Amino acid sequence: MQASVRPRKDADLVLRPDDLVCFHKSSGVIVHLNRVGYIALLLADGTLTIKAIAEFIASKMEIPDLSSVISDLLEFFAMLNESGFVGIEK
Repeated sequence: MQASVRPRKDADLVLRPDDLVCFHKSSGVIVHLNRVGYIALLLADGTLTIKAIAEFIASKMEIPDLSSVISDLLEFFAMLNESGFVGIEK
């Protein structure tokens, strides 16, 4: 997976901001998120690249190392893609 792909949340994925969790209605799986993961999933609508999501997060959270944010998001979205929580558009 590359930073130029565009992740899109699955239609069955429900985000709960009060608990920082996401719930996949089809599978019944619940995943606990940190703030970065929650924000990343909010932005995963299929229009933004992983790089653009990383730039937004790095800017808002004042993280100076953009490459580490990109690397973490690539791993995060790869895991969610394997679980069926997100799709990847090229």
